[in-house]
Amino acid sequence: MAGSSDFLHLLGHVCLGLMWGEMAKAASTALETGTKDRAFYEEKLITGQYYMARHLPATALHLARITSGGDTVMALDAEAFSG
Repeated sequence: MAGSSDFLHLLGHVCLGLMWGEMAKAASTALETGTKDRAFYEEKLITGQYYMARHLPATALHLARITSGGDTVMALDAEAFSG
């Protein structure tokens, strides 16, 4: 449970990365087959590259937190939190 929040963040980043991959594939296909809206698909690819370069690397941080274990989170007794 100590890494549950980081696990959810990691999963969110991976799912969004997957969706950006799917959008990039669709945009590339549209550009290859010819489209009237080239600017839209080119911008879609640029935005996907931004996500991959700036947001997806956060998965390494979340994975490190998950694999560090729960010892530091659980170091205090429950009584330490009562007023």
